[in-house]
Amino acid sequence: MMEPEPKPRFTVAWINIVCAIFSSIGAFIFGFDSGIFNTTIAHASFNLYMFNDVTGKAILTGAIASTYTAGTAIGGLFSGWSAERYGRKKSIIVSAAVVMAGTTIQTAAQNVGMLIAGRVIAGLAVGVLLSIVPVYNAELAVPQYRGIIVGLFAVMASFGVLTSNWIGYGCQFATGNAQWRVPLGCQIPTAALLFAGAFFLPESPRWLIEKDRSQEAHKIMMRIHGGLGRDFVDREFTQMHEQIVAESGARQSRWADCFSTPSARRRMYLGIFVNVFNNLGGTPVISVYQSKLFQQIGFKGTKTLFLSGFYGMAGFAGVITNITLVADRMGRKKSMWIGALVLVADLGILMALTKIYTGSDNEAGKAAAVSFIFLHSYPYSVFMYGTVWVYTTEIFPTHLRAKGTAICTFWGQAFGILLQQIGLKVFDDIGFRFYIVFIVCTSFAGLVYYFFLPETKGATLEDISKFFGDPVVATLHESKTRIAQVLNEVEGFGDAENEEGVGMGYQEKSAVEQVEMSNEAKR
Repeated sequence: MMEPEPKPRFTVAWINIVCAIFSSIGAFIFGFDSGIFNTTIAHASFNLYMFNDVTGKAILTGAIASTYTAGTAIGGLFSGWSAERYGRKKSIIVSAAVVMAGTTIQTAAQNVGMLIAGRVIAGLAVGVLLSIVPVYNAELAVPQYRGIIVGLFAVMASFGVLTSNWIGYGCQFATGNAQWRVPLGCQIPTAALLFAGAFFLPESPRWLIEKDRSQEAHKIMMRIHGGLGRDFVDREFTQMHEQIVAESGARQSRWADCFSTPSARRRMYLGIFVNVFNNLGGTPVISVYQSKLFQQIGFKGTKTLFLSGFYGMAGFAGVITNITLVADRMGRKKSMWIGALVLVADLGILMALTKIYTGSDNEAGKAAAVSFIFLHSYPYSVFMYGTVWVYTTEIFPTHLRAKGTAICTFWGQAFGILLQQIGLKVFDDIGFRFYIVFIVCTSFAGLVYYFFLPETKGATLEDISKFFGDPVVATLHESKTRIAQVLNEVEGFGDAENEEGVGMGYQEKSAVEQVEMSNEAKR
């Protein structure tokens, strides 16, 4: 007789939250470095030291910005190999060490070449973190709260931007080159903290299963999701184990596998599209060059740094709104197409205000233009920024997740390079008309999101395969007999072909572990 399907119990596993926040220090580093460059180029002392010109040079400034993004693109692609070969945890540890080296070179830069070298080195490592941390967080997350867990990456990245903006603003009161060297140096302790702390993070259980280390994977699942009950952990582990074994088989995944089947190609095309059009919506360009945009509108000196601080606050408020009200309530698809509509409306108004009030003496008009730059940051962070990372990591099966995310990150960052390299120059040349590109691209993206993206909210990473036409070989509702078979095969209890012996072995072990868990809880 069929056993009734149990309803899995979901709640927030706090150790899961702690792991996600700590791994997302990598996102903080990414946000801080991106944001600190924005305030750095606004300091006259930096421009005078590097360019012998207090106003700076648009092409060289664009080169410094884009070479960092180039590093993140290449590093993101490299992460697909390192995460599969050495694991998610070791990739994070090594990347943190390289970030320390790159940021030290930036801080001590004596010329543009040295600064670019430091930014490329740091960018390579940050690119690895950019791909690996969302993958790591997704693979540890409970399905119904995966949007929150992975969304913490965006929260920490935005917090990094916010922190860097205010540190940059505060350091304007320093004298000489300390105005920009001190903010750049503030990245080093953060990278050191991630390097030291990452040794204590658990490895991704899904990667361990791929590497035939399923016993370790089950123990980690008990550590991070044990508070949800032994029954839920065993069901979750059973589905993970069976699906990963069925999908990956006995061989290592190859880059070509990301395009080898119709479902794999569909995942790749959607992932690349989401990441590329995340940049073509204009927000990354606006974020990097916000201080220059404020200057273009007519705000000068310390006001641009002050406004940059509030720009960072708008983005941070947006990602907080995302994880509390949007991520696991609205869903990925709905979030992105609604976000596209809101951004198109904001860009249209911003374009009109920029045209009318650039160079004007109308303070109210210029304030309105700045307000819509802020308003662009907030809805982008609410509907798009964190959602892009969540969606990218969860649409791939485990054996393709690191490589697929790496490819998507590479193309997203590659388009970021293009826009950052030409963005400031184009804004200088054609002004408000540049917003037309972002309006057209965001409108097109909204249509694709609405008609072609499958909704993945609340599904396990293994269940998502069915949205792309692939078989799902196990669910969270398997019989206790099958769960016992899988666990006893993993743990080596009894004969896997002997159902009765397997069941007994599993039940005995389960009872012993539950007693141990109870005693540990009492202690």
